Amino acid sequence: MTANVAGLPQELLPTAVQSNSTVTVLVTPELALSLLGKNRKNQRPLAARRVREMARAMKTGGWISNGDVIRIDKNGSLIDGQHRLSAVVLANIPVELEIRYGLDPVAWHTIDKGQRRSVSQELRSDRGMSYSTYRVATCRVAAECVLGSPVTI
Repeated sequence: MTANVAGLPQELLPTAVQSNSTVTVLVTPELALSLLGKNRKNQRPLAARRVREMARAMKTGGWISNGDVIRIDKNGSLIDGQHRLSAVVLANIPVELEIRYGLDPVAWHTIDKGQRRSVSQELRSDRGMSYSTYRVATCRVAAECVLGSPVTI
């Protein structure tokens, strides 16, 4: 079986795209570039800093899969995953990623709509820290005193 640019055996691609299925693929930098070439128009701008952070984690073995998938609609357009794929290219190493094929093209409207966790929420959920809101506020005030300007945490 020969693999196509989507990383699937050619014989399985039509089935995967139409069946809204998820596959685990070893994404090479070449495959990542190919998928990025199918990026949906009007995607949000690439956050270069985030890509560098992800690439560093991939290169040093610190990359942890959290269950997020690369999303491709049934027309073959990349609708989610441009940062992860760009990080694979920057790291220049293959990374195992899950790819979800066959989504409705309007699904992109629902991606990344969740509220970002605050630092205090992270401390409370990850470390069980009590009074995390007050602790973060205290750190913010202390940093502002030292730096002499407002600080965003």
